[in-house]
Amino acid sequence: MEYWPASALRAAPGKNIGMELWIALLGGVLAGALAGWAVFRWQARRLWRNLGGIKLQRPGEQLAAAGAPLLRPAIEQLNLLLQQMRQEYQATKQFTQDASHELQTPLAVIKAHIELLLQSPRLGEQEAEALGGILRNVNRLSRLNSALILLSKIDNQRFPDVETVDIGLLLREILENFEDLIGLQKIEVECSLPSGLKFSMSASLAEILLANLVQNAIRHNLRGGFIRARLEGRRLEITNPGKVLEGPTDTLFERFKRDPDSEEGLGLGLSIVQRICKLYGLGLQYLHREGLHTLLIDFPNPAPANSG
Repeated sequence: MEYWPASALRAAPGKNIGMELWIALLGGVLAGALAGWAVFRWQARRLWRNLGGIKLQRPGEQLAAAGAPLLRPAIEQLNLLLQQMRQEYQATKQFTQDASHELQTPLAVIKAHIELLLQSPRLGEQEAEALGGILRNVNRLSRLNSALILLSKIDNQRFPDVETVDIGLLLREILENFEDLIGLQKIEVECSLPSGLKFSMSASLAEILLANLVQNAIRHNLRGGFIRARLEGRRLEITNPGKVLEGPTDTLFERFKRDPDSEEGLGLGLSIVQRICKLYGLGLQYLHREGLHTLLIDFPNPAPANSG
């Protein structure tokens, strides 16, 4: 085995230069790869932000490929997919609206004929009971149809009557409107609803939101129970006693999720509440503890005015 002295190694400049070239080449490749990855990642993040702003309700809206040339093929495929989804969405939306509106007239006609038959003096007891059962189901179908139309309108933001609503004042008015039903079930109302919490939203939806909360508190209350309505800051809290809840609470806001013991409920009240809260960015929580049921709604602070 031969040993080369250090002076001999230093005397071979060609080998060192070759190694330096390889290192420089490798560094250039790595730098180019990192730069390409950074550009790709930046374009992907930009595409993701743009994709988050796409709405199926806005026809013709597409992702722009000008700012992300590396992703142009993917963007073109996404735009084709968006176009297909928008067509299917519009077709489903139109079918739902047409079907709901077409159902209103025959339901009203059936209801009118049943009510007319029930007034006949020649009607027997059994026939009257049968017609009464039919009328109850027709009324239920009518309410269900109206609720589905309402949900469709909420999803499509078809409520232009936006104004500044005083939540405490409106809730007091709604509780007064339900006085007869509340008194019938001997429910006591405890209110702490100061004026001052104001929120900009559709006045119609504000009334529907609060009325559904009150109806829910009445329907699922105990005879001789109470409704506690309280405003603290920008939080609305409505509490009522009721039977102990069984099962997960996260399903309460699902469509057609209702108490099997309640014949009147459609299972859409809390779903409507959730849709309205989502539309306006309201925080919605449900709490249950030892037979006390509480719904909390947090109204966000209004956006600061642009001082220019």
